[in-house]
Amino acid sequence: MSLDISQLPGGFSLTLAADFSLDKNEIQKGQAAASGFLESLKDEDRSSAQEALETLTLVLSTGACEGVDFPWHQVRAHHGQAAINMLKEEGAPSRLESLRCQLDPHHKFRQDSEKFNKKRIHRFRTTLKRVLKESRDLGFMSDDDWSRVMSPHKDQPRTGDRVVSHGEFRALLAACQPEGNVEGLRDRLVFYLLYHGGLMLSELLAVNLDDFSYDQKTQRVTVRTGKAKNQKTRRVALPNEALISLENWLEPRGNEPGALLSPVKNGRKVEAKRISGDEVRVLCENRAREAGVLLFTPDELRKSAATQITLAKAESRRAKQREAAEQKARLAAEGSPVSEIADEVPVSRTMATVCFPVWEISIKS
Repeated sequence: MSLDISQLPGGFSLTLAADFSLDKNEIQKGQAAASGFLESLKDEDRSSAQEALETLTLVLSTGACEGVDFPWHQVRAHHGQAAINMLKEEGAPSRLESLRCQLDPHHKFRQDSEKFNKKRIHRFRTTLKRVLKESRDLGFMSDDDWSRVMSPHKDQPRTGDRVVSHGEFRALLAACQPEGNVEGLRDRLVFYLLYHGGLMLSELLAVNLDDFSYDQKTQRVTVRTGKAKNQKTRRVALPNEALISLENWLEPRGNEPGALLSPVKNGRKVEAKRISGDEVRVLCENRAREAGVLLFTPDELRKSAATQITLAKAESRRAKQREAAEQKARLAAEGSPVSEIADEVPVSRTMATVCFPVWEISIKS
């Protein structure tokens, strides 16, 4: 049983923003990798490794998969980094127990420590790497993807026109999560304004606190952009999580008029001045390294959401056309009359999908 999450923040449908496909053949590949890894261990190590894999399965699939039955070969560097960041959070054990209770009404909540200790975090990390190595050895994962898992912080050559996937975006948010990190609160808001708000860098830098207004009826945020008399107003679709990030950022920043986004000294002290374009570019690069995603520019992040939706819809249309053609060819081969072929409605082979991570969406305490 998995949680019913029909839509992600910002209006992204589960299908368009999915990270993992749960096709039967894909699950079987993951099972083979997990079994191969567990069989290579001594009996005394197998139990703890299986427990670690089950925890990772729960985090990665939000309960859509059980035990170790997960397409491990589809996990990329940013998925692994985000999973570990989430497990490091204060209250992570309790959140996992809450999720287990939501998935299984008969599960009894087990009180655990407020935070996983370093030894268990290390076990989660090494276990994930070992099962992904097994996936690579079985030929289910490419050498390039495996290399990224081993060196997630290593810079990769820029490819131009970078499209940041929704999964990568969520991994970036997870990289900004550590408790007491004021810089992380600001960076999360920056990412929301760029990715979901679609603000250009010049607009982002110019936004003041009083440029925001929220319409309760339409649940839309209005942001004034531009300067002085030429100031323009446009509606920006921001999810509730972005508004929460705004509120969290305003706690250390304060409610004084002026620039919304400011530099942060030593990760905690907010400076009373406007953040610069270079500082935004640097924070994007630093968070990309932390999250294990390929480097991107603020402008590439701004364009990514719309581009991803356009590409995904186009691919969905092509998939339906391929299915219709295959169905028509199959019926023709079976000798069906032309009239029946024309009237036959192709059956869409819907593939189960999972979006990751949905920690803050589904099991926020």
